Amino acid sequence: MDLADAVSLLGIFSALAVFVSIALLSRLISLRKNIASTRPAGGIATYFLDDSVSEKLCSICLGKIGLSPVSACGCGRIFHDGCASSLDRCPYCARPYGGMVVNEPERPRCPVCGRFLGGSICSCGAVFPKRDGTMECSCGNIVDCSRPLCGKCGSLYEKTKARPDRGGKNKT
Repeated sequence: MDLADAVSLLGIFSALAVFVSIALLSRLISLRKNIASTRPAGGIATYFLDDSVSEKLCSICLGKIGLSPVSACGCGRIFHDGCASSLDRCPYCARPYGGMVVNEPERPRCPVCGRFLGGSICSCGAVFPKRDGTMECSCGNIVDCSRPLCGKCGSLYEKTKARPDRGGKNKT
């Protein structure tokens, strides 16, 4: 067997190895998709506290909107009503304050018991993370949800599946 035959044989084996690897990889991906589609849904938060207007920032002072009245400009920016009225115009598009819509902010409700939320923790004990994966502990410390032990007060939070109140009436 000369060198040319050895090189061509090596090329054939390499091509065969690549083909087998691709076939196995595609089979593994299809199995993974089947497993993912048969898993029960749930266990992952579908409500984030910062979905509400009260968690957004004023485009003028950059402070949290909180529970203050909100002025919404036609350009899509939102402001504390006090900030917008003091400027008398939108600082981004120059629309007059009179053309802005003034509303009370949406107050988020706990999907478990229906009470209004004032922070990350409802009075029923349900905890709601922010989109960045953190939550505010009852002591005021920011806790990473992947390591749910408060370093300040030692409170330990556990993930459970929420069971919504089906009583029909929301508590306030």
